[in-house]
Amino acid sequence: MMKKEAEQAVRSLCHSWQAKFHPDKGSQEINVSDFLSWLKQAHPEVFDFRTKSFAPADFVEMWADQEFKQSWRN
Repeated sequence: MMKKEAEQAVRSLCHSWQAKFHPDKGSQEINVSDFLSWLKQAHPEVFDFRTKSFAPADFVEMWADQEFKQSWRN
């Protein structure tokens, strides 16, 4: 998977996961760690791309934080 494809998938999956598992919670109430745990189990391919700067997991977490409006965590 290319980095751009992984990013698109993660951003989309954030909203799908929230709608399915936490439809009553706002983005800022979401536990990003819960999402990342689910993502590792359900879609491990999004962690498999090449990068020169950071580990793929760091990018995945950053994208999730942005989608859930929790960028302040980083």
